[in-house]
Amino acid sequence: MKSIITASLALVLALSANTAVAGNTNMDSSYISVDIAPICSQQGQITLSFTNVSGQDLLVDPYYMDKSKFDPIYAGLSLYTVIEGPSLNITYKTKPNYEEFDWYVLAAGATVEHTVDFRDYSTKTFDETVQYVPLFSGNNIDIITTQEGKKISLFMNTDDAHESDIFGPECWK
Repeated sequence: MKSIITASLALVLALSANTAVAGNTNMDSSYISVDIAPICSQQGQITLSFTNVSGQDLLVDPYYMDKSKFDPIYAGLSLYTVIEGPSLNITYKTKPNYEEFDWYVLAAGATVEHTVDFRDYSTKTFDETVQYVPLFSGNNIDIITTQEGKKISLFMNTDDAHESDIFGPECWK
């Protein structure tokens, strides 16, 4: 009988803990939306944009927003060939130093846009004759809401990306 009570208590605690964690995570775009757009310029192939769609100011992990700290590969950007599909061998330049940082204030409606040149992160030469599709999978983008004072971890991706994200040989200027 004691083991049944112990097991029941453990189950209740596990479900309670799961509910608490779920309340602090968000998997939709109700706070920040992410967008990828080809630009095909000398500065890079794409832009990766984060827009505050929450209607309130947000405090956001600066390693996603602050241009001086942002590393697109560490943040979760990857690149695939359209035909073959394998991820290309790209690597981040710097790891975040989470011991020292201030939250980035992203005003309601504001957008932060990063230009990405994948050649800066490649470990080998790209085949510039094929088409590529960039994907973003940013896990644990921490934010704090300014109205409720709630800390939330965002799980965002562009897996449902449109064909307009695809870029080809013309982008390697």
